[in-house]
Amino acid sequence: MDLEQKLEEEIEKNIWSKESIDRVRKVVELIPTRKNVPYRLFEEIEDYQLYYELHPEWKGKSNFEMQKDTESGGSSFYQSLNKWIKKRTNDKEERKRLRQSAIKYKGKWISFTTINDWITEYESHPEWNNITTNDMFRGKEFSARKFYQAFYIWTISQTEDKKEQNKLRQMIFKPYESKWSKFKTMSDWIKKYESHPEWNDKSISEMKKDTESGGRTFYNAFYIWTISQTEDKKEQKKLRQTIFKPKQKTIDDWIKEFESHPKWNGKSTYEIQKDTESGARAFYYLFISWTNKQTEDVKERKELRRKVFPNLR
Repeated sequence: MDLEQKLEEEIEKNIWSKESIDRVRKVVELIPTRKNVPYRLFEEIEDYQLYYELHPEWKGKSNFEMQKDTESGGSSFYQSLNKWIKKRTNDKEERKRLRQSAIKYKGKWISFTTINDWITEYESHPEWNNITTNDMFRGKEFSARKFYQAFYIWTISQTEDKKEQNKLRQMIFKPYESKWSKFKTMSDWIKKYESHPEWNDKSISEMKKDTESGGRTFYNAFYIWTISQTEDKKEQKKLRQTIFKPKQKTIDDWIKEFESHPKWNGKSTYEIQKDTESGARAFYYLFISWTNKQTEDVKERKELRRKVFPNLR
């Protein structure tokens, strides 16, 4: 059945205006003589709605699928419709309403009412096995992404209880268990840490930067585990210090740190305290705090400070 015959069938339904019928008929008549469909003749959204009905092959296609359809002309139809809509309104919701009135796509998942419907659909796509929810939601695979988004929305519509929503999702997407989930006790973490001699003597900062030997991954997982053991921040810190002992600084460490910043040389302690850009101010107060902890004797404190700041009065 050609477009003219399909148009006659639509006319018999008596639901289209004479003006739209005339414009669509003109387009249909011109198609054989043109390289491209002359959509510029369409004036109203009804024109697009009527022309869409002449193409059963477009039914059930999403906006994304229409944009990709170059074989049956879905792509050019969508582009023309979109261009027409943008000229009519700047309102995003109105644009969406107009687009949906012409391209009637609801998605096959709208008919799903039970978790079994979703499970059956998921199992019909073996290529989705072992894909994480993050990959389903943000991946390039369009059908997988739309399935997960529709399923996620459905779980929300079933219950307001977030735990119950999560249970429904986990009936399809099982919780991901990392290798760190097997670590239950401090002994497990210590044993793992000691199996990596290259981590010895590394500071927490160095561990966080270590992507080569897995130091960063280990520390992040260990940090999360310590938080899960207690809400007391002091206790969390104690747990972390079981492996990562607090490093006791010496005066040589402070001198070395100061000398690594040549811009600080020659500055008075007053200028150091005013320098917030290079970190000099923070260094100064941390150093002063350290000297206070080393001794209560004022003279000894001053001697320590002068090893870094010789001009200190």
